[in-house]
Amino acid sequence: MLFFLSLLLIVVVVVVVVVLVVVVVVVVVVVVVVVVVVVVVVVVVVLMMMMMMMMMMMMMMMMMMMMMMMM
Repeated sequence: MLFFLSLLLIVVVVVVVVVLVVVVVVVVVVVVVVVVVVVVVVVVVVLMMMMMMMMMMMMMMMMMMMMMMMM
């Protein structure tokens, strides 16, 4: 009886440890995925902003050139 009880205790402890490990791994994976997504979004937004700025600068330059030509 005692042997069985000790065995049961060991099994329960192992199961609990495995569940904890799995939960920790899942949490870590979720956190990593979220961080990666956020970084990608930020990079894309920054790139878009840079592109917009470049386009604006080009437009301004063109306008200036046109003005100079007109003068």
